[in-house]
Amino acid sequence: MILRLTQSATADVERIARYLSGTLAGEQFVERFEAALVQLKSFPLSGHLETRVGRDVRVLHLGPYLLSYTVTNDEIAIRRIKHGARKNPV
Repeated sequence: MILRLTQSATADVERIARYLSGTLAGEQFVERFEAALVQLKSFPLSGHLETRVGRDVRVLHLGPYLLSYTVTNDEIAIRRIKHGARKNPV
């Protein structure tokens, strides 16, 4: 199964990495993000369904961040990564 980041998700990761650069929180974010990618490859349906934003959208928690994604027969598409305290985080 292919794991793909959308342009929005790529921009989110870059923005978060810049913001947290050089901090313990930044290191933790990178570790959690990398662990989430491994988890999704092995268990693509492990995130909970988030029916408020779309029928097939799933969410994984990365500490205070939420990773939203969809799964099809051949692809896991990471849609966004946002801080959970934001309005409409997924």
